[in-house]
Amino acid sequence: MSSKERSEVKLITESFIRPKHELEPSKQVHYLGPIDLYVLPPSFKDSLSVSLLHFYPLAGQFTTQKFPNEHASSIYVDCIKGPGAGLLHASVDMTLQDGMFIGFTMNHSTGDGTSLWHFISSLSEIFLQLHNGKYEDSLSVSKKRIYGPILPEGYDRSLKLPYLEPEEFVFQFEPGPLRERIFHFSSTAITKLKTKAQSWGWEINPPLSEAQFGNVIIMALTSCKIAKLLGQDLGWAAKLINRGIMMYDDKRIRECVSSIVKAPHVAQTSPEFASYMRNNLWIGGSMRFDMYGPEFGLGPAVAVLAGFANKHDGKVVANPGCDGGGTVDLEVCLEPNVMDALELDGEFMSFVSSN
Repeated sequence: MSSKERSEVKLITESFIRPKHELEPSKQVHYLGPIDLYVLPPSFKDSLSVSLLHFYPLAGQFTTQKFPNEHASSIYVDCIKGPGAGLLHASVDMTLQDGMFIGFTMNHSTGDGTSLWHFISSLSEIFLQLHNGKYEDSLSVSKKRIYGPILPEGYDRSLKLPYLEPEEFVFQFEPGPLRERIFHFSSTAITKLKTKAQSWGWEINPPLSEAQFGNVIIMALTSCKIAKLLGQDLGWAAKLINRGIMMYDDKRIRECVSSIVKAPHVAQTSPEFASYMRNNLWIGGSMRFDMYGPEFGLGPAVAVLAGFANKHDGKVVANPGCDGGGTVDLEVCLEPNVMDALELDGEFMSFVSSN
């Protein structure tokens, strides 16, 4: 896109929103779990302020406590310190009829995708209640959040990282030129693909509540030689990925969490880190996220797009399709020549919807 084609973003207002009133729990620091470390109109302002009563860490500020004698640091969220959650209202010079863009961003160390969409859904619930004339003291959310890091027994909530300064673990990553495209899959196509993959998965036992706020993610890995992969169909590749996921049963998941607790560290976004190496496919997101349920007075969303963070060659984000009913959108990032080749792959494109 040339500079002449780019739309200018004009900032209209910028504000910081705190919880509607002080909460006793928010006077305590919000500790990050081991995986956390590893990885508008006035009514909208009011809704955000009330929502932060339920999600008060999002109005806090990251704080670092250093232990020079141990060459270590502890990072947590101070729920009182800081100006609050930032809210930007801006306009863009482009043609858009009867619509608006609403974007959300939070540090991944605060929570995973499930936590983010829990917050967005709760914000929508509160917005609609206020919009329909409910008073603040009668507002409610359908799913209460649960705080506290997921830790094995016997470990303190305040984990120490083996770093004193940011430059010891913060590295800049430049992914290079990328092409990004969203591929739509109908429910029929997804059913056929699932049949090929014989898809299933494990969960931790007992299952964690969907209201758990924080990061509850584990990276499942699998690999094969390129020559062998190219000689197989999509079903074979899907089964290979599924076998990798099946290795992570309750015991394996707990072992992974325990290993991070025993030796806390920060995942790196660099070519040397396994997930960012060439010829890697990294699949994230979830079709279970309620992306088209939340709304803010204009009806449900017509499209969802993830931001640029953590995007690199081989990154795939799976989202529910806007049509519902089991449809899926795959947001795919590839080097331009690789994307060109994918679009010419007859087997893959036979599952992609044209609309």
